[in-house]
Amino acid sequence: MPSKSATSYEVVLLSLIPARLRLLLLEHPTRGLDLGASRQVWQHLLERCRQGTAILFSSADLDEIFAYSHRLLVFYNRRLVADLPAHATSVEAVGRHSPVVYLSLVLIPLLWWWVFRTRPGLELRAVGEKPQAAFARGIRVHHLRIVYTLVGGALVGLAGGAFSLAVKPGWGRPQGAEGAGWIALALVIFGGWHPVRAALGAYLFSALQVLGITLQESFPGMPAPLFQVSPFPLMILTLLVVNLGRTGWVQDLAYRYPGLKTWVSRWQATAPAALGRDFQPEKEG
Repeated sequence: MPSKSATSYEVVLLSLIPARLRLLLLEHPTRGLDLGASRQVWQHLLERCRQGTAILFSSADLDEIFAYSHRLLVFYNRRLVADLPAHATSVEAVGRHSPVVYLSLVLIPLLWWWVFRTRPGLELRAVGEKPQAAFARGIRVHHLRIVYTLVGGALVGLAGGAFSLAVKPGWGRPQGAEGAGWIALALVIFGGWHPVRAALGAYLFSALQVLGITLQESFPGMPAPLFQVSPFPLMILTLLVVNLGRTGWVQDLAYRYPGLKTWVSRWQATAPAALGRDFQPEKEG
């Protein structure tokens, strides 16, 4: 769903609210809006505050909460657990990130160690590269494939839940999640099926998204959707650059210049040899 412009219906609806209202309850008042529309909404709400209307709102955007709140009410399990003054509380004290973010930071080096420094990791790579050789060594190929598929699916499900709860609230179809699955697939290819490189690609894509939001303030005259969709073609361009190493003319240049050959071999994305191939032991025998 594209973001709404400054002429969004939220701004129109706010202008229709009676002027002598004593209390206004809002839930995610600027969800899905670009920066220009968000500012218009809050200008209208702040004017209502100056006229004597009390506003109680909930939002998943901590920056928005700290920018426009006087008091912070923290609820847990339907109970009020904290009543904090906004001016004496920092974003870091409340907690900017979901616990899943910190879990992912631990999992990145842990998965690298598991894949490249342990015997189970060696068996995993053997199943992906040479399932025939792995089967000959007594490794249960089908069993390992099923186990790691379930583990990978669980991690993907955890990421989707974290996105729905901590980034873009909503279980139906969180705004901003469109195309995220394709980006995840592109990141795997970009990372060459290496956990650290895939994580670096994810941080790169996130940095591009944050940069697009920041640039909206520097270039208010440019359409907001332009900044929102720009990370996607930039990631595609990155994938093209990474996979240039497979082309013939780049291989010729790498043969002539040893330094280029080292760089190409280091960044070339190579899928596991047995990726997507069925393995039937009875036929292999």
